[in-house]
Amino acid sequence: MNHANAGNYAAAIRLAEQTGGAPDVTATRRNGTLKYGVGLNMEQEITKDIGVFSRLGWNDGKTESFAFTAIDRLATGGVAVTGTRCTGFRYGRDGVHGERISGVHAEYLAWAATIF
Repeated sequence: MNHANAGNYAAAIRLAEQTGGAPDVTATRRNGTLKYGVGLNMEQEITKDIGVFSRLGWNDGKTESFAFTAIDRLATGGVAVTGTRCTGFRYGRDGVHGERISGVHAEYLAWAATIF
């Protein structure tokens, strides 16, 4: 859980509908806004040179992202093979490498893109 000076995507859309302007998540920022999420990383060595991994992540998706990359949902897994040469495989569900954003986050970005 993080408390930050962050805005809310749905509130930004509602404000834009009321004013006829562009949705601006910064206009809805409040100190102490809660953004929460969870992450899980699993790794298992099969042999000295082969391992498998899985990563799952989720956050509320309604609160302004303050990370470098906005990802609200994450599901990936793969196999890593090492030795004299390193090879890997990764599979992700939805989006690029299993990364995606929430519905309200996508709606906010889609509406903002049509205005600019």
